[in-house]
Amino acid sequence: MKGDVIIVGEDEPIKADIARALCAQGYTQNKISRLLGITQPMVSKYLQSKKIKNNYSQVIDLIKRHESVSFNTVISAEPLTKGSYHITPTEQTSGEEAQILGDIKDAVSLMSGVDFSSLLPKVKVNIAVAKNQAVTKHDVAALPSGIIFDSKQAQSFASPSFSSSSHLATLLLKHKQKSVMNVKYSADILKKIKTRYSHAYLLDDYSLERNSSNKELDVMIHRGSFGIEPSTYIFGNNAKEVVQKCLHLL
Repeated sequence: MKGDVIIVGEDEPIKADIARALCAQGYTQNKISRLLGITQPMVSKYLQSKKIKNNYSQVIDLIKRHESVSFNTVISAEPLTKGSYHITPTEQTSGEEAQILGDIKDAVSLMSGVDFSSLLPKVKVNIAVAKNQAVTKHDVAALPSGIIFDSKQAQSFASPSFSSSSHLATLLLKHKQKSVMNVKYSADILKKIKTRYSHAYLLDDYSLERNSSNKELDVMIHRGSFGIEPSTYIFGNNAKEVVQKCLHLL
């Protein structure tokens, strides 16, 4: 759910001033009690003083527009400037979603300072991670712009988000895997894969070749066909594990 939020000081007596400001706007004590989640006697106590230290005009405007208000605690690594903000759906995440987004960010950091040129395909590189009970691509997070490698510095121009990679999401959902990263396919990479990882080959529809099982597979390989670049897909339980596996292929 998205919505407008107002940042105020931690110790400000906000409900008392808002109650007085709403009363001045013609709101009844019962309605103020319901809006602010306090008892009517408490509203009456607040209104014994007519002095309003801060009229919280932005909050009053919010209440008048939505006929509701919710008071929540905001915890951040850096101080937030007082004022009005807008929370988007990607910023409001569940615990699992936040963990997945953080995992992808950490995975990209693991690649910084490493020469990945031997693993880079012609298409963009990306990392995707699925929720534990993923059903659709909306349950899979990735980097909207993929990973950019500039002078050995891995970076992305957009933060990871859900519904950002249809191709990798489809691959994870189809094979019931948790995380994947795509890299190039070459004879040298295949040689390293055979000495370290379990692997199988993909058909043009990205299903596994006959007699192959997707259980406990580290790598799936598409040899390429008309309009499809040969690709290697590295799988793991999380994004950081996938990157660690890729590092062993350098």
